[in-house]
Amino acid sequence: MKKSKLLDICLVLQSEEWRQLLDYVSSPYFNKQDAVTKLCIHLRELSKKRFPDHLLNRQAIWASLFPETNFSNKGMAYLMSSLLKLIEDFLGQKELEDNPQQKETFTLKALAQRKLKKSYTYRLRKLKKEIQDGGKRDAQSYKLLHTIATIEDITFNAQNLRQENPHLQEQNNALDQYFTQTKLKLYCNILNHAEVIRTDYQITWPQNPQARKIDDYDNYVTKTYQCLFELLLKKEPSEAVFHLYNSFLDTVANMVGKQELIDMYYYAINYCLNAINKGERQYANKLLQLYQTGLSKEYLLVNEELSPWIYKNIIKLGLGLKQFEWTENFILNYTKKLPSAYRDDALYFNLSDLRYHQKQYDEALALLNKVDFSDLFYKHGTKIMLLKIYFEKRETEALLSLSNSYKLMLIREKELSGSILSAYKNFVRLLEKTYRAKDNGKDQLHKIENEIIRTKNINARQWLLEQIKEMDKK
Repeated sequence: MKKSKLLDICLVLQSEEWRQLLDYVSSPYFNKQDAVTKLCIHLRELSKKRFPDHLLNRQAIWASLFPETNFSNKGMAYLMSSLLKLIEDFLGQKELEDNPQQKETFTLKALAQRKLKKSYTYRLRKLKKEIQDGGKRDAQSYKLLHTIATIEDITFNAQNLRQENPHLQEQNNALDQYFTQTKLKLYCNILNHAEVIRTDYQITWPQNPQARKIDDYDNYVTKTYQCLFELLLKKEPSEAVFHLYNSFLDTVANMVGKQELIDMYYYAINYCLNAINKGERQYANKLLQLYQTGLSKEYLLVNEELSPWIYKNIIKLGLGLKQFEWTENFILNYTKKLPSAYRDDALYFNLSDLRYHQKQYDEALALLNKVDFSDLFYKHGTKIMLLKIYFEKRETEALLSLSNSYKLMLIREKELSGSILSAYKNFVRLLEKTYRAKDNGKDQLHKIENEIIRTKNINARQWLLEQIKEMDKK
């Protein structure tokens, strides 16, 4: 069972989902097979033990479920297949229940088809009021309004009334808003993706979005996407358009769903990162402000968790801007918002990085000793930081010893991609050259400086150049 689809899906279920799943599988409406229910209960117990390998043997599971019956490979396969389908259906049901307004449209349609006018009218009025009071103006809200108007249209036609049908216009208006927002959002995604992998995509629309102006739209969410489209379309960073897009984010915060707002923030974050990579250093402070706003209003948290990628970028930015006090507060307050598997290493490594930037080397080294290397970033980041500390403290023996052992580690490293691996190797190679150059005169320093600048893949390029600049002063 170790490599089965059933185990794969069981591994991603959370504790609360297991409880809900057991209720679902135990319901005779969804499942009438007691043996499948027993298998689900057994797997739940194994999940509490983190599915130990020796208990995942099919024969062992069968013996636990049916101690008085001989093992049947065919029977076990049937049970596993039946439970897998039930769990997949459960996840689909859970997705529907997590979207109660969408679920309500199915109820409305059923009531309308059975001509249960009183129940239909009451629930229709209630749903439309919920949508209006909720204040959402995103594409999904208009898709919902279009569905409702379609159901109302069918109900109206069933009455054979010879009068104006208002629901046709409602369908058209909602569909226009849904179509426009969805297409703009898609085009923004295309432009953003093309920037990363340098691919040309075809952008087609009955009316070219480049011909539209932001103020052409009466919906602020649509204005926001049109503004983002213009921002991403420009070849060079535009502070004016970025400022406008940034101002829209607060305006639409309550008009879109949580995940969509997070996506909007990520667009702004990625834009700043790209601008910084192009040498527009003024975007560093803009990026920090974005992070600060996103954190204070919890726009960057998903299910009360912070992405490890965002977490690392925030700390790197804070240290680069020398916002040491703010960065320390961030580490202490937000490390606990990371997925639990990352927390300990994240705390020790990043506090160590902070102390290193504050030139508190001994404390930095003490914190690094507590890092257990929960992922590749911390594994290699620790080595790089140690090399930097030994370099700045001029501890030659420790530096060269670590440099040699790290080069061997990189030769054996199988998990890193070629470009990232070469960046680490080039860093170690040029760090050794830079360290030895202090005794070889300034001409040698300048040669190494040019080599660092020319090298395509290299880790900590700016740090190496700063060391050369400091050595050149002496």
